[in-house]
Amino acid sequence: MDLSSLCKSAPVSAAPDMHARHAAQEMGRLHIGCLPVVEDGRLVGMLTDRDLALRCLAGGLGSEVRVGEIMSRDVVTLPATAGLAEAAELMRDHVFRRLPIVDADGRLVGLVAADDLLRTLAREIGQMAEVVEEEMVREAAARAATEAGQ
Repeated sequence: MDLSSLCKSAPVSAAPDMHARHAAQEMGRLHIGCLPVVEDGRLVGMLTDRDLALRCLAGGLGSEVRVGEIMSRDVVTLPATAGLAEAAELMRDHVFRRLPIVDADGRLVGLVAADDLLRTLAREIGQMAEVVEEEMVREAAARAATEAGQ
């Protein structure tokens, strides 16, 4: 399974020239902790609630500062064709809760959250457990039939 199936399609994004106040209002309205920052269709940064708190408020910049001035620029991404294991490893190594997913041209196609990975992995593990259980039942029935025939 690749990440394209997990992506929250068409994520809300911010432009670098958006005011921090407006970005914070959008994040509050949508109950989200980050906004991808997109310019000309390409991902150029991420604005997190932490960026707003530490770079904007604690830094004394005020709510009219532009998103491009306070966003995180070194954004780690994965292609939509990457798998769950790659995403989980990257999130673990970088201590991310959200990961932007991009196409071959660097255009944002979605976001994958740690919660998305956990739900998907839990579902996959549950399905594997069902297969193992069915196989154990079949083996027990075959053993019983063999013992009855002896």
